[in-house]
Amino acid sequence: MAKKESKGELSEEAKVLLSENESDAKLYELGFHLVPTITEEAAVAKFAEITAKIEKIGGSVKLSKNPESRPLAYEISKSGGGKKEKYETAFFGFAIFEMKRDEISAFQKWVNIIPEMLRSLVIEVPKDILTPKERRIPQSHKEETKRTTDPSTEAKPINEVELDKTIEQLVIE
Repeated sequence: MAKKESKGELSEEAKVLLSENESDAKLYELGFHLVPTITEEAAVAKFAEITAKIEKIGGSVKLSKNPESRPLAYEISKSGGGKKEKYETAFFGFAIFEMKRDEISAFQKWVNIIPEMLRSLVIEVPKDILTPKERRIPQSHKEETKRTTDPSTEAKPINEVELDKTIEQLVIE
């Protein structure tokens, strides 16, 4: 017979469902360019609006960088208000955040309708991206840096008299 659970305790099935929902959250990175026609303060304020939206949806920002004005690698054009504008600079910023998979699509759509948004890209990133990695030196490099010591070329202690004689001979020649 099945054991009856007391109030406040979760069944095994409920615990499994909860753990599945927790693992449903993925790590994403948003990279974006804002039009350069706005001020730097307005770009930072727009970024604050974006991060607030992430948190409102239930996500959490793990790492971010406020937008900075940067030259673009190529000219980007944007149509709006019946005219097409071309830009050679933009405010670039990024955020790495955690969000549930079913919320990311709505978030991307919201980001794309921001009038100041020139370009944006949301990608899923590995969870370990925020963990510092140990730098490893390839074995081939380690072998190159090893010094082989030949016993015949090892430095031998020399007295001052011999050193003075050697220096005099070199100076005379």
